[in-house]
Amino acid sequence: MDKLTLVGQDGNAYAIIGYVVSNMRKLDVADRIDKYIEEATAGTYDDLICVSMRAVDELNKIIEQEEYWLEQ
Repeated sequence: MDKLTLVGQDGNAYAIIGYVVSNMRKLDVADRIDKYIEEATAGTYDDLICVSMRAVDELNKIIEQEEYWLEQ
């Protein structure tokens, strides 16, 4: 799986949330969705972006770990 990024994604808040949530489901971390949505919608648009960037970074760490184990 390619690394995730918010760059080039639709900038609409709902689209960003949808992108992150969709990838959380793909990477089998759906248990984190409620917390992500709560944090992402608690503040301003800038807060949403920061929370989403952190979430994407965490998802990319999962992707890197899975690729490492697949190469072994």
